[in-house]
Amino acid sequence: MNAAFGVSVVIPYRDAAATLRAAAESALSQPEAAEVLLVDDASSDASPGVARVLAAEFPDRVRCLSTGAPRGPGAARNAGIGAARCEWIAFLDADDVYLPGRFEEVARLAAANPLADGVYEASERVVAPGCERLPHVRSRRGYRCFPAGLAPERVLENLSPLGRYAWDLNSITLRRRAFDKIGGAFPEDRANGEDTLLWLRLATCCRLVGGRLDRPVSRRVLRTGSLSALDPDPRATALGVLDAFAAWLVTRPGGPPPRISVAIRSARRRLSPSFLSRLLKKSGTAGAAKQA
Repeated sequence: MNAAFGVSVVIPYRDAAATLRAAAESALSQPEAAEVLLVDDASSDASPGVARVLAAEFPDRVRCLSTGAPRGPGAARNAGIGAARCEWIAFLDADDVYLPGRFEEVARLAAANPLADGVYEASERVVAPGCERLPHVRSRRGYRCFPAGLAPERVLENLSPLGRYAWDLNSITLRRRAFDKIGGAFPEDRANGEDTLLWLRLATCCRLVGGRLDRPVSRRVLRTGSLSALDPDPRATALGVLDAFAAWLVTRPGGPPPRISVAIRSARRRLSPSFLSRLLKKSGTAGAAKQA
């Protein structure tokens, strides 16, 4: 490990007493995790007590923060970013875990590539019992990662919902300056998709490079109570993210790059009900023809 390399890990939580310790311990097991910030978003269960016990057990590495009122995961993460002491910052949801070697490749790339503003890596997604019954969750098994060798200049156009690839919140690590480049951090006015919108903004302004993509560095567990599983309309969420991203691009010097404007229009068309209806109808016709 690079002795000068350290990461601040931000873990927001609300009513996560059953999973918070496992999440925090998975972060504390990483030697590069210099500090773990546990940010309470107005929990009503025993979660704050779990956090205080962890802080007492690891007084040099764990700090407890609070939003003071229910403000959502974006605001809780932003509170952690504001309090972080390290140059590099990572995130972990309170019901997920890091896997061994989470920051090994990040540390290597940080030393070898000082121009990199962030590193994205592969993440494992596991569907908890009961959650697979939700139609929009059923397809979320396996891994999430970008293809290896993708140039930083091509990340944005390939990033969902503009493109076909995505990375997971738990598997991206960012330099503090990345937030300065986009003029902010997580949007706090969205119930869903706040992380996706942030990734699009970061990919517009920052140099993001691929780290470990051949195996996952984190594990996301989709449970019936998680925000990802509770999203009632992922298509509408994606369209809302595209609209917010397009509005943000207008405020940037020079406005939206032409190719990105084209990509936004194409993504909107793919997500429109009429396009999906035609696609399903075409698939049904093709299937009938094949059977015949």
